[in-house]
Amino acid sequence: QFLYFIGHRSMGLGDRWSAFRSWLYDIVIVSMTAVWYRSFLVRVPVNAHVLDVGIGTATSLLHNRDIVVSKRLHVVGTDIDEDYVRAANANVARCKLEDQVRIVCTPKYVGGPFDAVYFSGSFMIIPDKARYLADMAAMLRSKEHSRVYFSQTLEHPGVVGRFMVWFKPMLKWLTTIDFGTVTFRKDFERYVTEAGLVVEDVHVVKPGRFRDQVLVVAKIRQ
Repeated sequence: QFLYFIGHRSMGLGDRWSAFRSWLYDIVIVSMTAVWYRSFLVRVPVNAHVLDVGIGTATSLLHNRDIVVSKRLHVVGTDIDEDYVRAANANVARCKLEDQVRIVCTPKYVGGPFDAVYFSGSFMIIPDKARYLADMAAMLRSKEHSRVYFSQTLEHPGVVGRFMVWFKPMLKWLTTIDFGTVTFRKDFERYVTEAGLVVEDVHVVKPGRFRDQVLVVAKIRQ
């Protein structure tokens, strides 16, 4: 697909760059985040309305379209990157899921109600995490039954963790992909608490020597 876009004579330089960025995003991200999405989607109830914050090119979601279809999920996916949103819309159309998946280019979606709000790595990119999370949680349908889900890495304290605090933001300049900031568990739980939520479950999707890939489930504090 990438080679087709790059070589297609009808595409201008800007379109080729957009296609390259989306292709690179999928190459770097999807092998990891497709697994993240599956661990999240299996927990979502049937007929749920989901807000996916930072959906990217939607490739990871569509890798799990069997769950989206079988559970009759309705997903609103948001992203701030116009190139990714353009690719996401094309991917959704290619999978013929326009009736279930809608993509919006916005820094902060307003709408709902939703049964689940999902951050797939995107929570690490948000500047004012606690306030943003509180605004997203306000769109949940039910305090008792609705949940906020986070798939991301949690760094282990230590020398490598301190190095990654400095190094991780630089990856954007190397890959064009914003990986956000390093997140330690104590900081993450503080953001959740300040937003008026409480961590209900932390599931380790893939343990690591220096960081764990986790799915965190949070609910509104009663």
